[in-house]
Amino acid sequence: MQIDSTFCVVAPIDQVWKTLMDFERVAGCVPGAQVLNKLSDDAYQVGMKVKLGPVTMQYKGQMTVLERDAPAHRAVFEGRAQETRGQGTAQGTPAPPTPAARPAAAPAETSLNALALAKGILTDQLSSLPKLLGLLAVVAYVSYRIGRRAGGR
Repeated sequence: MQIDSTFCVVAPIDQVWKTLMDFERVAGCVPGAQVLNKLSDDAYQVGMKVKLGPVTMQYKGQMTVLERDAPAHRAVFEGRAQETRGQGTAQGTPAPPTPAARPAAAPAETSLNALALAKGILTDQLSSLPKLLGLLAVVAYVSYRIGRRAGGR
């Protein structure tokens, strides 16, 4: 699954860069996300609560800045997390930019993929959804059969 998002911010680029590099401030803008602990200038312990329909999952993990180029206003992040009440894991890493991926009309444009971690979490959870539905179907069938036997006595 690939999630792409583009938006424009009408503000001086240095101010936008400074704001985006303030991870505690940015986490406050992402529903369910929080910075739990600053481990270093490039590593943070993070938590995220994700609600997918009636299911709520909580993750705890680490976000790491892999690359930071302030003059070019470019940063690459990686996020890894473990579900706190289960065995699920999530990982988000940005795809490396390629020259073909940039529009020819805007070679100086810069972008930030802020949805990489969310993509990893959703991919992980959606891949386990068929297993969960199968398990629920088996439990429902067994419960039905037990109920029929108990009612037949």
